[in-house]
Amino acid sequence: MDGSEDDTATVRFVIPTGETELTVSECMMQAFQLMEKEEFTKTEWIQEEEAMNMNPTKTVTFIQGDLDVFVIERFEGRLFEHLTKGDRFKCTVVGPRCLISCAQTKTPVPNLPYPMYSLSMNKLNITCSALSKEEKEEMKTLIERMAGIYNGVFHDGITHLIAGNVISDKYKAAIDTETPVMTKEWVREVWKAASRDNVMATDPKFLQYKCPVFYGLTVTCSQLSKNDKNLLKKKIESHGGSYTPELTMDATDILIC
Repeated sequence: MDGSEDDTATVRFVIPTGETELTVSECMMQAFQLMEKEEFTKTEWIQEEEAMNMNPTKTVTFIQGDLDVFVIERFEGRLFEHLTKGDRFKCTVVGPRCLISCAQTKTPVPNLPYPMYSLSMNKLNITCSALSKEEKEEMKTLIERMAGIYNGVFHDGITHLIAGNVISDKYKAAIDTETPVMTKEWVREVWKAASRDNVMATDPKFLQYKCPVFYGLTVTCSQLSKNDKNLLKKKIESHGGSYTPELTMDATDILIC
């Protein structure tokens, strides 16, 4: 990582309460050993209680100037809240997998203003449509934890859309621009995988979470035989939709007749 003698970062690996530097996870140990090899970093172990009593600081970019970097495994709990909530502290908080990825690829930690657990969504620019407020907040949090960028609007720089259904304006824009459309399970499954290994959200194994053509739609039909209705029901449900035998004006999206 680039720097100079005057631009030395202190990278503090936080040992969870009840453990020692000899009993931390293999992932934490690997990240510590890799960072020890970096020329312009000062690497040290500290106990969780010690970190709780510190007033960390941060400058504009990572590994530059008077900077505190904290490496923690659990992105929840009192220490995480202490280091990240509000405007009291401006330190960089990363997970060990984030540092491992950066060290192995010889790239700097992304200059993003939020904690990063991994680089699984690095360089992805993602927006959502047809999700509840709670779901959007969940997506935003997980995307940012994986070094992605969340946007509220669809624009030319968007790389992926997370859709709750296939009838929103954003979905139509994504189709027109050939932007990949994914379900919210994509983000959740990448997050789960990132907790176990160094993965990228664009890996082909995650293509199973692409948005199906009837995703989020409720479909009914009329003037069809029983056999045709059963066949249609199977097709709709296999492509992400829901079939209902009755037309309900406020709940049915498509009528096939």
